[in-house]
Amino acid sequence: MSRAGAFCWALTTAMFTLACSDEKASDDGTDGSPPGGAGQSASGGQPSDTAPGSGGTEPNAGAGGTGGEESGAGGATAVGGSASTIPGLDACPAPPAGVSDAAVLAINTMNTVRLAMGVPCAELVPELCQAAQNHCDYSATNQGDPSCEAPNAHNEIAGCPGFTGEGPGDRMRAAGYTSRGGTECMAFRNDPERAVSTFIDSVYHRTPVLSPWLRHIGYGGAEDCDTIDFGTGPETPDEVTAFYPYQGQTGVPPSFDGSREGPEPPMPPTGWPSGYPITLYARNITVTGHSIVVDGTTESLPHIWEEDSSAHVFYTETPLAANTTFRVTIDAIRGTEPLHFEWTFTTGEAGRW
Repeated sequence: MSRAGAFCWALTTAMFTLACSDEKASDDGTDGSPPGGAGQSASGGQPSDTAPGSGGTEPNAGAGGTGGEESGAGGATAVGGSASTIPGLDACPAPPAGVSDAAVLAINTMNTVRLAMGVPCAELVPELCQAAQNHCDYSATNQGDPSCEAPNAHNEIAGCPGFTGEGPGDRMRAAGYTSRGGTECMAFRNDPERAVSTFIDSVYHRTPVLSPWLRHIGYGGAEDCDTIDFGTGPETPDEVTAFYPYQGQTGVPPSFDGSREGPEPPMPPTGWPSGYPITLYARNITVTGHSIVVDGTTESLPHIWEEDSSAHVFYTETPLAANTTFRVTIDAIRGTEPLHFEWTFTTGEAGRW
């Protein structure tokens, strides 16, 4: 089966798809899978002209009570936060020697958002970059050859030109990556900045890109291919929490078309599009309440809630109003400790998805 037959759909200006696989790169693994289940998922959409994540990067950051003026955890309200408190990219690890300019662009696009959320930077790992590049080289070399195009875009077929491993974990190990593995995401455009931004603008693919617990990445690109491989990297405490859109973010797309993602998220009763997805990253919690309101009002908008062990996602059943500020509230319990998250973000113009 061709890659197009498995994952593609037509847009008015281009063909654009992406896919995720959560195969582990080592046997001791981690829970870096997308919410909603294991295995592969595919997502897509026309990315916006602003990066990253279609939202601005100027307002306050907030993560688990460490950032913006209205984010909080453990029943406390976080203090302060302004554009000047968001660290610059110079706070992140310097790219290692020998990695491509495209890989640096991918990590910078990702880390701009991670910094605004208040989560640790991701860092480039040469072995993961090599694994990702090998897979895009395989994809580009064998595109159009049905005998070498695997049914799953993440797989390769032994004996075909450029083969370095059947699955993502095999290729990571073959490239010399020995740490705990995470997941692999693919887009088919050869544009690292827009690929990362489109991952962020989705439900399932956002999870590894912004996860506090996946901090090693490698990017590779070739014709009609972007691959990002993820590993666990430096340990992040389980107690860390974060959310996206982040506190005070502006220009957030009002809507999301889940029919462009596979597996398709639960469809709202009135069909797609829905409101833009909202993600809370938090481990070992039980959520007891969640709401989203137009700021200054009290009536929660109808929404769909999805969660797994570390990513809790919801989206309103209909698109959010454009150029409007919304307030999100999530209550949870970790053990016997109550947690309260409350923050605001502002949408931009309609029609981005």
